Amino acid sequence: MKTKVRTASAAGALWAARTVEWARESLAMSAEEIGAAVGATGRTISRWASRSALPRPTHRERIEKLNELRHLLDAVFESRAAAQRWLYTPVPAFRGRTPHSLVRSGRLDDVIGLLAAME
Repeated sequence: MKTKVRTASAAGALWAARTVEWARESLAMSAEEIGAAVGATGRTISRWASRSALPRPTHRERIEKLNELRHLLDAVFESRAAAQRWLYTPVPAFRGRTPHSLVRSGRLDDVIGLLAAME
């Protein structure tokens, strides 16, 4: 039983670390910005990135939203460059704010909703 728990914990730690790495690289977000997006501190994000801590259930839900964002960006846009342009372009549906600024402020659902409608 302990082996299964350890395996699940290791998989969860890897998943969280990969999501943090993607947000840092693809969204150019700092640990503090990722933390704001998922409701955690920058220090907590750093612990997830180093796999020294596992996200709590409430944080896992928000990390899943970051993964959903990742998959929608891949589905909607032909290239990473096109997705990046969209993320940093003011969107009328967001009252002139950029999708990136909404993600940084924790409004992942708004950005996901618009991308899902574009899919």
